[in-house]
Order: sequence, then C-alpha cells, then structure tokens
Amino acid sequence: MKYEKDLLPVSNSAELQFSVRYGKRTEQQNSVAYDGLFCPGHDKPPIIQSKDVTISAKQFVYSQGNETVRGEGNIVLLDSQGVKRGKQIEFKVQNDIWAVWIK
Repeated sequence: MKYEKDLLPVSNSAELQFSVRYGKRTEQQNSVAYDGLFCPGHDKPPIIQSKDVTISAKQFVYSQGNETVRGEGNIVLLDSQGVKRGKQIEFKVQNDIWAVWIK
C-alpha cells in the first residue's frame, strides 16, 4: 500500500506549504479527515510535512472554515528543536506565521 498526497490550503506562502500523506481521506460537512494506512501488523499514521517540520498522528482533521488542522492520538512533532510528543495538536497559519499547540 502507498500513501496518497494532498497539499493543505493553509498558506499562500511558498515557505509555509504543508502536505499530508494519508491512506484514507473522508470529506465531512466543512472538514476533511485524514487517516493512515492500515497494514496487517504495522499501521502507518498520516503524516503532515513542510520544509522544516514533520508531524504524525492517529488522525488529522482539516477544518475548511477556519483553516485549522487538528491531530489526535500518538502525536509526534519533529522540527529543528527536536522531538515533541503528545495526544493532541492543533495548528493554523496566519499572516505567514504558523502557530502550533500540542498537549
């Protein structure tokens, strides 16, 4: 099985382009849910990547109304400052600055 790939429309800046690699994509009313690849014995989580950061979670949900991405379950964020782990993450890009909250 191979990942599918989408570009998340959270920023117009070339420096802050985020792509998501996923196994299953589900469109809901005003959002899109991304799940990983479910392989026997070794599930692969969905992954969001940009130039400087990689984030994995059990599921990501992109909210089209406020252009926010929320991730839940086994969060791993890898950036220039190291690795951070948590159970929830939310990020938004506004005025070419991205803000991230991880719990």
